Amino acid sequence: MRSVTASQRFEPWLFYGGSVALDFVNTLRDRATTPRETLTSPETLRVWAGQARLVPPESGFGVETSITDQDLSDCLDLRESIDALLVPQTALHSRHILLVNRWAAAAPRQEIDESDPELVITKMASIENVFGVLAADAISIIAQGEQSRIKVCSHQRCGIRFIDRSRSQQRLWCSMQRCGNRAKVARHAAGRDNKS
Repeated sequence: MRSVTASQRFEPWLFYGGSVALDFVNTLRDRATTPRETLTSPETLRVWAGQARLVPPESGFGVETSITDQDLSDCLDLRESIDALLVPQTALHSRHILLVNRWAAAAPRQEIDESDPELVITKMASIENVFGVLAADAISIIAQGEQSRIKVCSHQRCGIRFIDRSRSQQRLWCSMQRCGNRAKVARHAAGRDNKS
């Protein structure tokens, strides 16, 4: 197994996956080369959950709820199980399926708001509810037949997973602004070097 480098600061997480489950998988950056962990502490997990809009960013889960080191460990296990379940290039074992199914059962119930019947409320009371939403989202990708659309960014260092919802199914990059531009710059530089 490759070693994983921990990021020294909060990462500006990348939300290019097209689903919250893949955005969660993408919290392990640079999978294709030297994997870099962005969820390095219970606090970074709390911040990511806020930025992913799973909980209100300013309040987290409320003062009474703490995220423990065990929660962080469970989170990382769930993340790798979701990756194995959804991405064809990873080895899938029955333990991955069992773990995703177990966490999906922790997804919070959704309710229709009495004062606004068009508003659906999901109350996140704990980190387990967040894990439940992530696992349920992974299952819904399979249920909706989108698993075959999951791709890994073509940039040699990236490894970001995303759902290709383009008509032609030819998307190569996690983001044109990020890896697509890197590839264009590299091609341009290579062309310039060949002319010299």
